[in-house]
Amino acid sequence: MQVVGKDPTTNVSIGKDSLTVHPENNPVKVLPIKKAYKKSIFKRLSPFLLLAFIMPLLFVYSLLMQKIDAGDVLIHLLLLLFLEINVLFADFALWNYYHYRRVAGIWIGEGLIACAIIYLWLNVFS
Repeated sequence: MQVVGKDPTTNVSIGKDSLTVHPENNPVKVLPIKKAYKKSIFKRLSPFLLLAFIMPLLFVYSLLMQKIDAGDVLIHLLLLLFLEINVLFADFALWNYYHYRRVAGIWIGEGLIACAIIYLWLNVFS
């Protein structure tokens, strides 16, 4: 019988039979499994996430109500893309910076900015 490998956690023997492992020589230590921390969807909900879902609807609404000229569709589409990316990035950065604390302050700040973006989209940019 010959021991294969230098790993002290398992002994593998090569004999006339197939490869065998001898667990009695090295007891296996099992680490306790941590429970996965699940966050509720409503706990993570924020005005910027709501805005990210509403902005494409506002874009379609502006197109259907003909508030956007045919020549300005590309500009508005690029503006929509720019705003979506920056709103989602800002939301991600704020929530991770405050480690899901200070929820009221985040809601007030994001809510004011989201209302300003909606107002500007419907009245100024259209």
